[in-house]
Amino acid sequence: MKKQREPNIISTIEDMDNGTLAQKLSTSLAAATRGAIGHGKKGRVTLTIDIDQIGEAAQVQLTHKISSVVPTLRGKRSEEDTTQTAMFVNENGYVSIAPDAQVDFFNELKEQA
Repeated sequence: MKKQREPNIISTIEDMDNGTLAQKLSTSLAAATRGAIGHGKKGRVTLTIDIDQIGEAAQVQLTHKISSVVPTLRGKRSEEDTTQTAMFVNENGYVSIAPDAQVDFFNELKEQA
């Protein structure tokens, strides 16, 4: 019997935007925290994910937007970065780049050896 993977937000974010969303989020967070410390004002980083079903399949289009507000000496700097990723929705709601039905050939080869 095949074991279902549990939903994991870290691996999901690492899959989004061809693996660059997590890096962009870290960069935005670092800039906002530097601005907050350097200027004594509040910074903000927001990740918004909109979900739309693709046709009638068990696939969704995730539109992810990172919004950041970085404090500056005389005010603030705002930036938005919006990208999209198509992902599969597996039986337990776990979203991933590949469906759970996909065979992991590397593990199969190890088990056969």
